Amino acid sequence: MDGSKLKCGAVSLLKEIKNPISAARLVMDKSEHVYIIGQSAEDIARNNGLQTVPNSYFSTDHRLQQLNASKLAKKVVLDTDIGVGIFVYIYTYLICYFHIYTSL
Repeated sequence: MDGSKLKCGAVSLLKEIKNPISAARLVMDKSEHVYIIGQSAEDIARNNGLQTVPNSYFSTDHRLQQLNASKLAKKVVLDTDIGVGIFVYIYTYLICYFHIYTSL
């Protein structure tokens, strides 16, 4: 999002694009759209040279354990680490007030 220019870009349901934030930036900078999902988003990212990785790249032991715990408990298990909340707050502040973007 670039608040000074009233522009934004978003993607979802990507399976093989290593950096989805870069794909969202492409949507914002090089597209008339603000939100692209699935195969269309994958195609735009690939056609613009973004790096691809196998889908397994995004799986971590921690997340697999969390998924299994959720299935066993038959409820959603969420992260409650305060560090994550503080990071999101600071990141949002930087974007909104200083127009600073980064690929995480």
